[in-house]
Amino acid sequence: MLHVFISRFRTIRRNLNYLLPPPISNWLSAHHFERFVVELVDQLNLKDMMRAYSASSIAPFHSASLLSILVYGYATGVFSWESAAYDLAAFRFFDL
Repeated sequence: MLHVFISRFRTIRRNLNYLLPPPISNWLSAHHFERFVVELVDQLNLKDMMRAYSASSIAPFHSASLLSILVYGYATGVFSWESAAYDLAAFRFFDL
């Protein structure tokens, strides 16, 4: 009898994968503060900072991404960006 009752509902599909994942830029509104931070950092001259990286076999993260995370984290009071990058959609926008 219980089986008949449950079958009226849609199946719960929590493990459903997207055929193509949605773009990260769709996760944030057009006026989100993070977009402002990215635009601000993109206007900075980071050539000296980028020259400080030495050549290695592993490509480092881009200086603009790391600086954007730092600025956004301090501005919003999030000081552990490693965990925030996985938990908050806004931190994923920085293209890591």
